Amino acid sequence: MLTKITKDTELLMATEDPKRLEEQLCELLPIYRTIGLKVQAVGDLLKTRVPYIPGNTNHLGTMHAGVTWMAGEVLGGLA
Repeated sequence: MLTKITKDTELLMATEDPKRLEEQLCELLPIYRTIGLKVQAVGDLLKTRVPYIPGNTNHLGTMHAGVTWMAGEVLGGLA
């Protein structure tokens, strides 16, 4: 399923409320909800966090690179 980003969505993404932005991101890309992505700061500083849980780890028990990448990639998209 592809999600079309509309002008309304773009305007909502401009929010400076971290919780609201987190909700919007999880609506657009449900994988963010799956990995437990949290938006901690919006504005001059952008900050996300993902929990260290079994579903986010690799076969070595460390954070999976894909999860780490997603947490960073969303910041680049918001900048």
